[in-house]
Amino acid sequence: MTPIRRDRNAIRLLIPPEVIPILRELQAKQRLREPGIEGEDVVDLYYGMGPAYHLAFDGRVICDETDWSGDPNYEVADAKKAWYMIAIGANGFDCPLLRSLLPKRPPTAVTCIFCQGTALVGIPNQWFVCPLCDGLGWRIPGVAY
Repeated sequence: MTPIRRDRNAIRLLIPPEVIPILRELQAKQRLREPGIEGEDVVDLYYGMGPAYHLAFDGRVICDETDWSGDPNYEVADAKKAWYMIAIGANGFDCPLLRSLLPKRPPTAVTCIFCQGTALVGIPNQWFVCPLCDGLGWRIPGVAY
């Protein structure tokens, strides 16, 4: 098992205690852990074409690239990437409670013009997380994303 590449700047999302039981239920329905991630207490956010992403119960988002590129797994340090993966997990696993881990909309935010605040874009039965707002549904004026 290759160890996860740790990052002192890794994003750590605050997981409220009341969310843990729902995440445990989701975890129980998910597939077996892949090599390199089986030692971690995680819930899957995404697996399929490309790297897999997981949310550790301590708030880290972990990228599993071993099957995709052969690179070691790593802790995500980019907040936008972590938010995007949380939004993907909420949508893909029909677990809207995951969205509660995303940042709260500040008063200065404006609704995303691409997704109209829904955090999703696409056509019926083929929805994707909005790449403009990273699944938040809002943006801060003047901030480059």
